[in-house]
Amino acid sequence: MLSVLRRPGYALLWIAGIISMTGDWVLFIALPYYVYSSTGSALATGAMFIANTLPRLIVGSVAGVLVDRWDRRRTMIVADVTRAALLLLLLSVHSRGGLLVVYVVAFAQSAVGLFFLPARNAAVPALVQDEHLMSANALDALSMGLTRLVGPALGGAVMGLLGLSGVVVLDAASFLVSAILISLIAVPSSTGRREAERAVSVIGIGDGTITAVWRDWLDGLRLVAAQRFLAVLFGVIGVVMVAYGIISVLLVVFVKDVLHGGAVELGWIASAQGIGSLVGTLGLGRVGRTSQPVRYLSWGLIATGLAFLAAFHATDLWLALGFFALAGAGVASWMVSQRTLLQCSVADRYRGRVFGTHDTANAVLQLLGMGLAGGLGGGDGVRSLLSIAGLLYATSGIAALVLMRPSGEARATDSTIVP
Repeated sequence: MLSVLRRPGYALLWIAGIISMTGDWVLFIALPYYVYSSTGSALATGAMFIANTLPRLIVGSVAGVLVDRWDRRRTMIVADVTRAALLLLLLSVHSRGGLLVVYVVAFAQSAVGLFFLPARNAAVPALVQDEHLMSANALDALSMGLTRLVGPALGGAVMGLLGLSGVVVLDAASFLVSAILISLIAVPSSTGRREAERAVSVIGIGDGTITAVWRDWLDGLRLVAAQRFLAVLFGVIGVVMVAYGIISVLLVVFVKDVLHGGAVELGWIASAQGIGSLVGTLGLGRVGRTSQPVRYLSWGLIATGLAFLAAFHATDLWLALGFFALAGAGVASWMVSQRTLLQCSVADRYRGRVFGTHDTANAVLQLLGMGLAGGLGGGDGVRSLLSIAGLLYATSGIAALVLMRPSGEARATDSTIVP
């Protein structure tokens, strides 16, 4: 897996990601704590998370379209610098009266990030060879897991020692370092995308009209609908996102009412999943060169579902922790595989909009799952609804195994996929 770091461009991108993601986790821990400690209101704290989530519904698909029309390296650099500048606005927040600034920054940070992520995901296939793509995505997942373990602890320490201003400066600096490293990368452009870039006006909206962006967005949707492999992949992951939404809401209820635990036990479950995810990612990295993404997607989903089912029917906390760790390994398998499949099955000039559309669809379906959990998951229905979520994971894996053809794993070129 580490051999992929011999590719200088990808190595720089990976290191930049570790630095900026660590800064993100520092802020993710510190900012909600600041809001809650300033207001004592769970509603006010929840509003911050809503502000952070809304851009995925409003901006996600359009951001992907524009990423396909812009230079990806430049897009990532501008996104990093913009997020660093936005963070500095938080230095003006010193009291509860500054909460509006917090919400605006949370919304804007998330919106700008929606330009960075599709650009990054779309750029990776241009930086590594085909046979190393699975390993590269596994290494990305490993870095996310490592920063998830380190970042929150660092965020708590910096918040305690230096307060919100210290956290802001640290996260802003992480974005600037990331921008510098990305500026050293040469990301090749495909012929189709270079032609689109030449058509971009000074304000960056293609032909200078909203119509051009709308047309490109529709092209992305038509691409997904026309390619059976992509449509099935979107459908499979869509069902999984509903299950994910259900579990994310009811896990706390399960820990409290079924396992009779509290915040500490909930943290143990998160850590167990994180450790399982790291182990699963390392395993994928070892087989990445010869792996078949559809197989690992399918069996990863099946394993995740069965592990969740076992965990939700466990009456002993330690037994449940073991099953949650297994679920974490399964999650690593299907998440890395589905990203690899999207990169391989979509031509370069469409990758940004497909990733953007995928993220927006996932956000909508997660919210659907959360709504179902909130409406149906009370009282004795908690374990039943969680069991349904586990079954959704497993059946999605079976559907992927049956419906997704191996030919879809072949890498797409600009000449092979046209809406």
